Amino acid sequence: MYQQIWKDYLEKGKGESLKRTLYLGQALRFIREENRISRNAVAEKAKIGISLLKAMETKKEVYSTWNNIEHLAEALNIPVETLLQRSREEFPSNFFVQKKEARPRFDYDGVTVYPYSPPLNSQSDFLLLKTHLYPGKVIADCQHPQASEIACYVLEGPLKFRFGNQAYEFRANQSFFFDGSVEHEFINESKEKTAEFFLCLSPPPTIQNSSHSRSSPRREEGALDLAYALEYVRRKASPVSTIPLPWNILAAMTGISVRALMHLGSGKTEIVYWDKLEALAQGAGISLEEIIDVARGKSQGRFEICTALHRGYLNYEDQFGLKIYSAVRPGVARRKFFMGQVFLNKRGMLPSLRRRWRYKTHAFLCVVVQDGRILVEYGNRKKEQLTPGDSVYLDANLEFTIHNLEHQETKLFLFTHPPLF
Repeated sequence: MYQQIWKDYLEKGKGESLKRTLYLGQALRFIREENRISRNAVAEKAKIGISLLKAMETKKEVYSTWNNIEHLAEALNIPVETLLQRSREEFPSNFFVQKKEARPRFDYDGVTVYPYSPPLNSQSDFLLLKTHLYPGKVIADCQHPQASEIACYVLEGPLKFRFGNQAYEFRANQSFFFDGSVEHEFINESKEKTAEFFLCLSPPPTIQNSSHSRSSPRREEGALDLAYALEYVRRKASPVSTIPLPWNILAAMTGISVRALMHLGSGKTEIVYWDKLEALAQGAGISLEEIIDVARGKSQGRFEICTALHRGYLNYEDQFGLKIYSAVRPGVARRKFFMGQVFLNKRGMLPSLRRRWRYKTHAFLCVVVQDGRILVEYGNRKKEQLTPGDSVYLDANLEFTIHNLEHQETKLFLFTHPPLF
């Protein structure tokens, strides 16, 4: 399913850049026009030809020498860092607004899917899908070999989820995380209600490249197989799940020597070294119970349910006029995504609502308006007003501000990668 949706979305997005880049030419033109500097003056001061500068400004994506970039920044009276930041800001997928009525829609047998994130072939981004599963329908035989984690937030239930040999039932406002490399199904057994849920995951490979993918190791239930469990850990701990973590890096993470790890992975020992298993679990961020279950064939991958009892609550009313209710367990651990709801206080109640937010790490987030109206200001010149059903996906490394435009509380869904907390 995931590969087909992604392929269809990429096809629909043809004509736009499908890779992350900087729009240097567009930034040059906007900065020059904002400061009312003529093209001739910039070209002369930067010591480049007027025809070259004109060609650069008429293109969005520009490749140039570093010397030219430095000279252009100097001619515009700005630091090079500001020019690069503005170039990043102009890339459309870094401020990707979708209005409810214009959102792409993909219909399959018994299911409709709405993408909320841009069609980018980038593993630093995430794919957010709102899924409508109609009464009596099933999304069968799902698998995403590259996804060590997929997050699901149920908006309207009931939803039945089969993971490996186990089945679970969920209702509205429940969430769960699971290993996408394990075969799974989404089932709506209701005869009347449509199940609605968000799926948050890494972009899958295209169908043409899916033959090169490898899923997590799997085995039948039986005797303890520590070599199999170690291979599972190496994949789970790797930033690229199709490539096992190198022995030397796993050794540095766990404090176990490379020789001891390789001996454990050879399958030639039947002795259970509990100290090494405990160190392996702590270093890799995987529970000892999960490792044992995998070794015994009882578990084929991570599965975690988050109910109201497990969620976190952050109150920033005094500082920013907002509250955050997470749909995940507190503590990022090895989790890739954050899902939750944000409640903004009514307009004018707290001036601190106008403070700017900015991530300190490489991060992306998506805001979906649930109730109310907001104004999103992004970088130096972009702003957009959003109403219920609208969304914005943005690069959180650039400055942004979210204002509540209502005289009452506004509700938002928030999704981030990496996790907020």
